[in-house]
Amino acid sequence: VCYGGGGEDPTFTDSVLTLGFLNPGHLVGGSLELDADAARDALQKKIAGPLGHTLQDTAWGVYQVACGTMVRAVKAVSTYRGRDPRDFSLFAFGGNGPVVAAEIANLLDMTRVIIPPTPGVFSAYGLLLSDVEHEISRAWLNRLTAVSPQDMETAYDKLEADITALMTSEGYAAGEYTLTRLADLRYAGQAHELTVDCASREGFPDFPALISAFGAEHERTYGHQAEAEAVECVTLRLIARVTEDRPERQIAPARAAIKEPMPRMVYFGPDHGEVETPVIDRPALAHPRNGPMIVEEYDSTCVVPPGWQAELDATGNIVLTRENDK
Repeated sequence: VCYGGGGEDPTFTDSVLTLGFLNPGHLVGGSLELDADAARDALQKKIAGPLGHTLQDTAWGVYQVACGTMVRAVKAVSTYRGRDPRDFSLFAFGGNGPVVAAEIANLLDMTRVIIPPTPGVFSAYGLLLSDVEHEISRAWLNRLTAVSPQDMETAYDKLEADITALMTSEGYAAGEYTLTRLADLRYAGQAHELTVDCASREGFPDFPALISAFGAEHERTYGHQAEAEAVECVTLRLIARVTEDRPERQIAPARAAIKEPMPRMVYFGPDHGEVETPVIDRPALAHPRNGPMIVEEYDSTCVVPPGWQAELDATGNIVLTRENDK
């Protein structure tokens, strides 16, 4: 609704604008104005009024639902793979990633968040520096006890012929890229596979090493392995990668804050209520600052809630740390 494009149903952006997380006159350096009044009216009419809730609590509820959805996405690549997210830092990028990062970390009991420079265009930056990579795969459902390493080698040879033709069509000679073999394995009767590197010995796939690597990955992911169970290969994969020359990364010199902190009222949920919150730019974090605060940039907004501390590291990242865990 706040974009003025004719939408009538309030969404996440309308909610964080209502909470005070976003500055309606700052998006994309101020070139895209947001209609905060329209956002509040839509939330009141469509959700808060019918449910009998206050406008702020309604906006907070929408924010929590969105964060909960993103928590499940984080769990899908951590908890559900046997990795405790509390052992990691949360890397937040995109225009809205830093808006939700600290709350997602709170919900997952994580204690550290990293926000890179220019977070709103971080994916584009990564694309410019990424290697050229192609992956091809082929179904190959066999118990390893029923086939030979030569059988698997023959299947990989066919994949290699296909990927060589692909790389040649893009102008890459054989010596300009590397090939990595992977295999999707599972115990017989399982419905899900784990992907492991396919080691070789004397020119053929090394089945004992492959089974051992799968067992170790299974134990790391699920907490156990079953050495007596037959191992099945479901899919063979081959990755061709061209390592591109990358420019040396330059660390921008530290600069002074552009503007003095300008406070605005921000609602941080029923536990904290509405708080007068300083709004700063990234250079103002040259020294640690305690939340709450809002860090506004051309391409993104970072929300630092109460209970978190923010500072810049040596490479210009904003590092958020939960205060009671420092």
